[in-house]
Amino acid sequence: MYCACAGWLGSSVCAQEGEAVYTRVAMERQCQVVLRALTRKGGYMTDEKVRIHLPEFLDDASRMLKTTGYGRPVEELVLALNRTAELALAPLQEDVLQSLRSWVPQTTHRVAKPAPWVAQWQEKVQARLVTLAVTTVEGAMPKAALPRRYDAVVDRMAQLGLLGREPLDLPRYVAERMIQGVFVLMAIHEQQVRAGQKTG
Repeated sequence: MYCACAGWLGSSVCAQEGEAVYTRVAMERQCQVVLRALTRKGGYMTDEKVRIHLPEFLDDASRMLKTTGYGRPVEELVLALNRTAELALAPLQEDVLQSLRSWVPQTTHRVAKPAPWVAQWQEKVQARLVTLAVTTVEGAMPKAALPRRYDAVVDRMAQLGLLGREPLDLPRYVAERMIQGVFVLMAIHEQQVRAGQKTG
């Protein structure tokens, strides 16, 4: 059977090419949905799958700090971490989408790679996006009062002997987890798409 896009190779090639185009368009649309969700107020904080938690070296100490009546500043710090991410991701939306447009498989050969394509996309572009994100995070931190809330909690912990002041690149910490959140939600969507194709 002759197929216009596949010549005499058969209509199955056309179907595969159609799936590739559909996947590219559908995933770009989904990425836009993900970005809109994460950049709204509460986008990170209210979604446990992507919520940014305290750095590990602060986490155990913060639980003890809460028992001393200092729980609210700890909660405000967590909120500031996530609000910073929501503010910082907004100006990066086009960069994220462009990284997707420039990579998403265009041929059946690339679509047929065994690894999930979100994981492949992430591996290729995450480092560059994090580097870009550090700058926007630095700009968003004061708006979310993150430096002030971070210093208040860490200083209080140090006063109580709960920890030694450890160096932390706070902008990079937020940037890495902010970008990771995009890939987490995209990977979930990919799994749903693949599951639908198997049952469809």
